[in-house]
Amino acid sequence: MLADLANQSVDAVVCDPPYNREGLSSSYSALSEVAARVLKPGRLCVTDCGKAWLPDHFDRLAEHLDYVWTGAIFLPGRHTVFRHKMIFRRWRPVAFFSAGTYGVRTTIVDALMAEGAARKDRANHPWQQTVGPFSRLVEMGSSTR
Repeated sequence: MLADLANQSVDAVVCDPPYNREGLSSSYSALSEVAARVLKPGRLCVTDCGKAWLPDHFDRLAEHLDYVWTGAIFLPGRHTVFRHKMIFRRWRPVAFFSAGTYGVRTTIVDALMAEGAARKDRANHPWQQTVGPFSRLVEMGSSTR
């Protein structure tokens, strides 16, 4: 389906690729390449990233896109403990990259709060995220103001 999108025809790309080490080259490099091709000049690619490999995720995204900003989605309730580093994760990074020089279109909020863990419906996917922050990211990324 992505191959069928016309060059420079999309207002925003907002996604949540895998955060693991294996997903780096296949997911983030491909995302960078496709987003650079389909995004209108200066428009945003907004994506969740994992903190464990954050520099690598950013390097892959920068293969074809320009860095704009880093945001955060704060996570209420119980979340992952990275036992090998003894870190209790309470927020998730969000990367803002653009196709060429960023064309400011609206105010971006760089810190969002996810809904409570009880609102997640994992029937569609075991790692499904809450919808609220993504709705706001789509709204900000595709704003026509």
